[in-house]
Amino acid sequence: MGQDFQSIKRVCIYGTGGVGGYYGGRKPRPSKKTNLKNVKLFYRPGEHLKAIQQNGIVLNTPGGNIKSVPTLATHDFNEVPAPDMILLCTKSYDLKVAVMAIKIRTKEKTVVIPLLNGIDIYERIRTDLESGMVLPSCVYLGTHIENPG
Repeated sequence: MGQDFQSIKRVCIYGTGGVGGYYGGRKPRPSKKTNLKNVKLFYRPGEHLKAIQQNGIVLNTPGGNIKSVPTLATHDFNEVPAPDMILLCTKSYDLKVAVMAIKIRTKEKTVVIPLLNGIDIYERIRTDLESGMVLPSCVYLGTHIENPG
């Protein structure tokens, strides 16, 4: 069951704290392997979401600041069109709620990449998510939120 990465155009980042904010803040770059064109962010209501909606995300990196404006930043997952790829970037204690939310938009070829701590994350996702391709992952980032957005 191979995935044609040319078909990945819509990415949703569920949870835009340190890890999700980092990946959401990186500017999408289409390449020969992918046609990535837009990124949608899902975040709880609050000052961080308001700042992202008004000004985008600013990443302060050793190489300089990167500003990125997502195509959609929302706290209502029903506003997110069916994504081709979902990066799950929640805390493990929020995983069940996140999986129940993405379930309504996950199709058979939707790629789900969990970027959170836990050795049993795949099994916990599969308990409630029957469709989609859940890929094992590992990420090591040193991030924190300095200010909203």
